[in-house]
Amino acid sequence: MRTHIHVRTCCARRLGFFFCPALPAFQVIILFTTFFVKKYSLMFNLEPQKDALFRASRTTVVSTVTFLVVLGGSVFPVGYAVSRFRPSEDCGPFRAKATFLSVISEAVDASSTGGKEFVYYISSSGFLVPLLMVLMYVAMELGYIE
Repeated sequence: MRTHIHVRTCCARRLGFFFCPALPAFQVIILFTTFFVKKYSLMFNLEPQKDALFRASRTTVVSTVTFLVVLGGSVFPVGYAVSRFRPSEDCGPFRAKATFLSVISEAVDASSTGGKEFVYYISSSGFLVPLLMVLMYVAMELGYIE
């Protein structure tokens, strides 16, 4: 579990696809190698515990919270880089742009009036707050939130 979290954090796919396209290939190799080493180790060394009553449920909660923290830690640097850094002048699809996000604003400005209104509507708080409330209600009904 720790190796999986480490690979997802340090070489996060979100960062890898954006900054270094070959990085996810290395991640796949690392994850497959780790999986088979751990599988081999478990096949020959595992002795099940006698009194593991609630261990699985606690592990699920801890790993979920850990993944949520890792997601926040991975999204922040990418969001900062996308909104603040200037793209390369020599290559890439963003070469003549001020920031990476300027492509989105140019695409919205170039779209039709209906497209602009749709984007502005789905990004407004009048749409996002009720959507969040409905998603929380569905999560409560499905038992994800108590």
